[in-house]
Amino acid sequence: DWKEQAADSSQPLAESQLTVAPQKNEVKNLVSGALFQIRAGDLAKAKARIDRLAQLEPDAPEIARLRQLWNAKQSELAGDKGRKDLEQIDLARKQKEEQFGQQTERLFAQANYAEAQSAVGRWKLEVPGSSEAYAWQARIGEIQRQLQEYDSAFREKRYAEALSTLQKIEQANPADPN
Repeated sequence: DWKEQAADSSQPLAESQLTVAPQKNEVKNLVSGALFQIRAGDLAKAKARIDRLAQLEPDAPEIARLRQLWNAKQSELAGDKGRKDLEQIDLARKQKEEQFGQQTERLFAQANYAEAQSAVGRWKLEVPGSSEAYAWQARIGEIQRQLQEYDSAFREKRYAEALSTLQKIEQANPADPN
């Protein structure tokens, strides 16, 4: 198995260590072509060349070294793809954060607290762990609690307490049109 051959190599790998003994031109071309394609990141073609080399010269020392280079390049490319995938996920998360933040802020400014709280609930589902969503949830929850206090105080004709609570609400949301 070529993976075991590559793993068994005890010497550090350097491309300069790939030497071709006096061989047929096809073997030389396969080695140099595989090296070029590995460097270029065309691993499918490089593997095909390495496999062809293994058919022509099964004992060629270049095979194990080429396979090590191929594995190293494959790992490098996989790491790059993983980083790019993570960057795209992070960008999508930031865009969702921004959209939900704007929607929640607009609803809050309109004093539409029930809708704002609902938007925050969706926000928390779509962007788990969003500290901004939790901050909005607390802010909206506090306003809703104060509105209940105001309603209770006003109904019970505790007007001074109702006025005090109303002032707290105005401080928490100066844009409230009510």
